[in-house]
Amino acid sequence: MTSFNVTRVRVLITVLAGLLLIPVLLAQGAESERANKWDVTEARGNTRTLDFETDEGTWMSVDLSPDGRWIVFDLLGHVYRVSSSGEKEEAHEF
Repeated sequence: MTSFNVTRVRVLITVLAGLLLIPVLLAQGAESERANKWDVTEARGNTRTLDFETDEGTWMSVDLSPDGRWIVFDLLGHVYRVSSSGEKEEAHEF
């Protein structure tokens, strides 16, 4: 075999090996992407529980249920439901 043919065979083997590795590398990238997918409900870093009371908020959405029995509002990423008579309250996680 001439040196030109040997070089061509080496290049061909290298290209074929690279083509065979592409699916493996793509699968690893997809797994890594799934593992690092952002979840807004998941705690990040060092966290602690904080209890507080408030009587005001900003950038809140408020609505009244169709039957008028409940007032629903959001505060700090949580949704709350309070009876319109003020007797019962509930926090809901979504």
